Amino acid sequence: MICPKCGAFIRNDSRFCNYCGEKLNITNRRPDIPVDLKRPREERFDIEAPPAPEKPKGPEDYRQNPWVAAAIILSGIAIAGVAVILFYVLKNNQPLVVNPVATSVQEDTAGSRDAEPSTEETPEPSTEAETPEVTEPPETAPPSTEAPSESAPPRDPYLEDLEVGGIIYRIYDTYAVLLKCYSGDRVIELPAMIRTSAGAEVPLTIFADTAFDTCDHLQYLKVPEGVTTILFRTFLNCRNLREVVLPDTLFSIQGNTFENTPGVTVISHAGTYAHQAAMNLGIPWREGSELSAVIE
Repeated sequence: MICPKCGAFIRNDSRFCNYCGEKLNITNRRPDIPVDLKRPREERFDIEAPPAPEKPKGPEDYRQNPWVAAAIILSGIAIAGVAVILFYVLKNNQPLVVNPVATSVQEDTAGSRDAEPSTEETPEPSTEAETPEVTEPPETAPPSTEAPSESAPPRDPYLEDLEVGGIIYRIYDTYAVLLKCYSGDRVIELPAMIRTSAGAEVPLTIFADTAFDTCDHLQYLKVPEGVTTILFRTFLNCRNLREVVLPDTLFSIQGNTFENTPGVTVISHAGTYAHQAAMNLGIPWREGSELSAVIE
């Protein structure tokens, strides 16, 4: 006999359909009818064929939509542009050696690159001991769990800007920064100690970024002992600079210090940081501590 629900061929004495589970009784049993077994099952008993599954979308379906293709192309161009910009930024601004005091000095010297020497009288500093200023973190920032760096010195109070021989120095409580050189001399020997307007002396320790970029006539420069740091592009565009004597106390020369200074030679003692920095930067080097030029 035939199941009245699914149309399957089952035994005549079956109580349930072996295919769909339909309960059979005398009233709903269909009599045996001749069946053409060569025909498809759906056509034998007039059963509707289930709908064909929808074909999943492939890559060719998305290519037919121009907006999807345009979005993919624009995303690729944007990613490539960001990668190129990051490459040039890291290439031009990455320092040779990281210096802990570089950030604080650059903040102080950023607004004074084109400043003229100050003519205003400054009050005499107090003789009482001054405590270093401590920069507190913002109230909304969570406290840092890292231990403070022992190599970073406290930031000293700023005292004045002082001009000596066409060179501007920024004076702090315990050290001085060479801020800008406007001198037209061919040979310059810098002093190790800078005397303030109050009569005190502080050591020269740092060269600011682009400090000598206006010294077109400078050919020979002697940096005194005590200088520890030379910042970014200090000797930028010093095309006539031939010799620079660097001290043994130097321990940081940051990136692109001698940019566009093709004929310079570094003079220092062998095995010092200045010697190693010259080798790393590909600058000619010779051992010594004096300039070859005769100071008139």
